[in-house]
Amino acid sequence: MNANKPGAPPEPSSLRAFQSLVLDARDEELEDAINESGADFSALAHEARSVAEAAIAEVAASGPREDEAEVLHLGLGTLVRMLRRKKKLDPLQLADAAGVDVEEVNGKRSANPMFRFSLG
Repeated sequence: MNANKPGAPPEPSSLRAFQSLVLDARDEELEDAINESGADFSALAHEARSVAEAAIAEVAASGPREDEAEVLHLGLGTLVRMLRRKKKLDPLQLADAAGVDVEEVNGKRSANPMFRFSLG
């Protein structure tokens, strides 16, 4: 909690530090730290799994959203662009490597599903 205001949520920097600690910790260290805090690691893990399963079930029950394909397409396009830049390839080089037309890489034409497969 924020030491300045009782009951206030933690400061963002405290949350980032805790997140970093949790993500970087080995499983044994994390389990020991949770148990030492007085919490039951197994119960906490069970509760986390239950929350995750409920969220997955809720998404599955709601069915596909109309804009889902568009959002996924945009995300995939962004990922391909970022990876292309990371490998220092221009769109023509990526198209040649994937064996597709450069217009598919540039997004000027809808990409054939084989384009996505050939990138893998």
